[in-house]
Amino acid sequence: MKIDELTTQVLALAPSQRAELAQKVWQSLEDSQVVISPQAEAEALELASRRDTEIEDGEVKTRSHDEVMKDARRSIKCE
Repeated sequence: MKIDELTTQVLALAPSQRAELAQKVWQSLEDSQVVISPQAEAEALELASRRDTEIEDGEVKTRSHDEVMKDARRSIKCE
């Protein structure tokens, strides 16, 4: 099956089913030995450092895990 065909089928699923599938796919990546390029890792670290500075300087407002998860569940109608 081609990625385009699979994508079409996945996007036709209900939001809660897409969320469940996304979680399963993500977990499968966590369980495997995924190789990350040094450039991608450096970019990720730079972004994390920049975001940390934004938080420390008060440029962005943080939210708790509970707030984020509540909003995510509401957006995909899993409440």
